[in-house]
Amino acid sequence: RLIASTSENVFEVYSEWLGWIFGDLPFDYAIRVLDVYLLEGQKVLYRIALALLRQHRLSVTSGEMEVTNVKGDLKAFVQNIREHMTADKLLERAFGIRLFSRKEIWLLQMANRKVLAEKGVTVVQRRQLFHLAVDMLNFSSAIVTAQEMRIVWSWIPERFSLFPPVLLFSTSEN
Repeated sequence: RLIASTSENVFEVYSEWLGWIFGDLPFDYAIRVLDVYLLEGQKVLYRIALALLRQHRLSVTSGEMEVTNVKGDLKAFVQNIREHMTADKLLERAFGIRLFSRKEIWLLQMANRKVLAEKGVTVVQRRQLFHLAVDMLNFSSAIVTAQEMRIVWSWIPERFSLFPPVLLFSTSEN
């Protein structure tokens, strides 16, 4: 309500949410967010954006800030987040936000994809099938069969299964 009442174009303000995280957050905060994103997935980014919005609202309603240009004020707030909370506190507040189901995230993704398509951005990368990431013709193991490896590989999160596995250590050789 605060942003809607003080901004002429609410969509323009909200469309910058990824910029808040990767462009405006101090580097050490952004690295922490990226680290958690790599472990937890995209829901972290939504949670961080919402946590930043909540903290901004608290700062405005407590009288710490006066809103004149919402987009600029949000950008300045995020750039100066150190004055309001530590990176640990930001992550704690972000993970305190519940009610993010897979369906809600999917709906947000579809809305973002639609907006990007309207702007002419239509490239969508598809995940490589898990059985193609592991070369089963040349796969050999004394522990698992090729079929078992396919099953195990399908359980590995996408961010870790983009490349074929590389043998780093073997008890029989090392």
